[in-house]
Amino acid sequence: EAEEKRLAEEARKAEEERIKAEEARKAEEKRLQEEEERLRKEEEERKRQEQIRREEAEKRRKEAERKRKEQEELLEQERKMAEEKAKQERERRAEEAKQAEIKRQEQKRKAEEERKRREEEARIAREKAEADRKKKAEEERKRRE
Repeated sequence: EAEEKRLAEEARKAEEERIKAEEARKAEEKRLQEEEERLRKEEEERKRQEQIRREEAEKRRKEAERKRKEQEELLEQERKMAEEKAKQERERRAEEAKQAEIKRQEQKRKAEEERKRREEEARIAREKAEADRKKKAEEERKRRE
């Protein structure tokens, strides 16, 4: 009976040890699963953060590209406006020079006409004076005769 009691006690202790070992194994397995889950979540979070960083970097790159293009377009518009203004200024000056040349030619023509008119008046006055002189001379000659 003592032997049976001892064997039963050993069997009970062995069963307790087996149960403890099983519980320890399950606890370790649970700990490992939790560790794996934590690592998996950390990896997912790391990937998510990396994706966010890539997307933000892409957004910044696109925004910088948009601003660069916008600036280029503004500079191109300013250049075209400056070119157009310079062209208009050249055309205005050319037109002014043309008008000034036309005015100069007109003044030259008028001055030439005026010179010819005065020469004609002077010729007529000379001829009249000569005719008057001859007439007086003729009258004087007749009067003397």
